[in-house]
Amino acid sequence: MRYAPTVLLTAAAVLFIAQNREDAALSMLWTTITAPLWLVLSAVFAVGFLAGFLV
Repeated sequence: MRYAPTVLLTAAAVLFIAQNREDAALSMLWTTITAPLWLVLSAVFAVGFLAGFLV
């Protein structure tokens, strides 16, 4: 029971990565970066979380 939240979060992360493995193009100003969709979504989430935390 102690490890249930960790196991659930790990399973959710593995499922998220497995379902979002295709590439996505991220364009900002004059630069275009191609990366896996799960990485782009995770980076956007982290930036949003940091912005919300700092405000």
